[in-house]
Amino acid sequence: MGARRKACVAMLAAVAVITIGRPSAAQPPAEEAVFGSIMFVLDASNSMTAPMDEGGTRMDAAKAAMDTLIDKLPVNVGVGLQVYGSGTGDSAAEKEAGCQDVRTLQEVGPPDKDALHAQVADVQPRGYTPIGTALTSAADELPEDGPRAIVLISDGIDTCAPPAPCDVARDLDGAAVDLAVHAVGFQVDEEARDELDCVAGETGGEYHDAPDADALEDLLPELANRALRYYDVEGERVSGTEQVAEAPYLKPGQYTDSVAKNTAHYYRVHVPEGATGHFTVIHVMSKDKKRTDSRVRLRLLDGERRLCGENTGSREYNYDGPETASVSWSPADPLTMCDPAGPHYLEVEWDNEADSASDNIELLVSLEKPVEGDQGHAPQTRGVPFTTPRGEQEIAWGGGSFNTAAPLPGTGRYVDKLNYSEYSIYKVWVDWGQALSYQLRVSGGEQGNDATVVTELRGPARETSREHWWRSAEHNGDSVALDSVSTPRVFHANRNGDDRVRPAAQAGWYYIVVKLSPVWSDPSSSPDELPTYELAVNVTGGRVAGPEYREMTVPEEAPPLPASRANWTPPALVAAARAASDPGWAWWIVGGIGGAALIGGTALVFVVRHRGLRR
Repeated sequence: MGARRKACVAMLAAVAVITIGRPSAAQPPAEEAVFGSIMFVLDASNSMTAPMDEGGTRMDAAKAAMDTLIDKLPVNVGVGLQVYGSGTGDSAAEKEAGCQDVRTLQEVGPPDKDALHAQVADVQPRGYTPIGTALTSAADELPEDGPRAIVLISDGIDTCAPPAPCDVARDLDGAAVDLAVHAVGFQVDEEARDELDCVAGETGGEYHDAPDADALEDLLPELANRALRYYDVEGERVSGTEQVAEAPYLKPGQYTDSVAKNTAHYYRVHVPEGATGHFTVIHVMSKDKKRTDSRVRLRLLDGERRLCGENTGSREYNYDGPETASVSWSPADPLTMCDPAGPHYLEVEWDNEADSASDNIELLVSLEKPVEGDQGHAPQTRGVPFTTPRGEQEIAWGGGSFNTAAPLPGTGRYVDKLNYSEYSIYKVWVDWGQALSYQLRVSGGEQGNDATVVTELRGPARETSREHWWRSAEHNGDSVALDSVSTPRVFHANRNGDDRVRPAAQAGWYYIVVKLSPVWSDPSSSPDELPTYELAVNVTGGRVAGPEYREMTVPEEAPPLPASRANWTPPALVAAARAASDPGWAWWIVGGIGGAALIGGTALVFVVRHRGLRR
């Protein structure tokens, strides 16, 4: 991963917690205002003048397909357009110039649909096919940050190599350039098909045949939609250890690791006094349409293996998305069952039915500063009511991971499509004092294809809240509206409320996930007609000042290990013991700390169990 990607990832992980003083609002990072960037590269070589059986030329068909694509471009993706072969003829005398003939008609940016239509209409096919040179030029034109893709439409092989297209694609991949090349072969022969398939394969993209004009017109919008929908693990590479004593120290940031199946791996973390640590593990599997039960478990332990918190994420099918487990913990929690003095360790373990011996994980480590003085508004008691927003629908393409989640600009009605057995992720910025509500409506698809459509909302730590922020419905081609999902107004004190409001205790990005199951009668099928869905999104409430944070120092290196406190006893257990010996304490325990004796009894089981972990 390049330095620019690491910097972007670190900023993503820290956005909700790097706060100084008391800000008036927690503004979203400007560089995350768009989902990603695509450069379309159109073949305008002389071979595109070939006539079609249905009338017109290949160029006429390509222009019609591009016009359809342009009309369906979304509001949240940067788009550019290049052509090759339109500036010279294809004579031998013109070859040197023709093999450099790559022109940028539209620089990457918000799509100007009128300008794009006019530019496509003016393209005249004449010259050579410098695919390798065009790929290099397209990659150079794309911005350095964010997910990026090239969509190449060609009717033949490169006629200018070197550089050979497959060599260029291999060089791009070898340079760790974060982009995929998707190629469409329009009425190509076997030699051209092999070349274009190689270009796509070397960069993790897709190759598709378009045998006629209708196929090309149908294919381009759907391929462009999926061009940025992939899961690529991101973060600083670390190596967790099977022995706690050797665990690497993780500062706030995002990390990746390759972890063996059924083998606990450990990572040391540090939560300063008064701060709150937010920890998330995401287990990433290869896409597969068949059912594969999988789970990942995250536990936070102290140096004596006492349990601070644990969570498990699971999945059955690809459309469920990557399983995610999150733990939040503060040393100031009066009910903590682990030693606030530390040290503290994350324990990660996964298991599934797949054949792989190891899989990639992502680890998010973030620290929320201690609150000093006013915590802000009192906790809410329920989510806000949903109302359908006004205005026209806008097209918005979703991403394939939390790292590439597609930003939505706020209140609006957004339309997208989804393949069966896939999921798509969007994100909405919710500031202090604001609330998010939305509803998913699904229509279309082939009648009789019984499937399940699901949506869930996740908070800034990407944690799940299945009980309150998860909806599903059966879909067979008819229109269906899922029940709405709503957060309360976001306030720091919500963490002190009940389960309905506790997840909405941080300003930042909130993630909307849309999922479509396989066709249950034939899970391996790939129907041609895909459902369309609308996300009706409302961001309501005025921005308010956040809580008053005090400064916090995060050590660059692992702090020295504190003296062992093997005999340390959780305060809740001390109080429970007092209650057992003095009945007068019992009512105080139950009323004041919510049944700590029961919690403590459960914790004792964990204390015994974790004694056996390897050091």
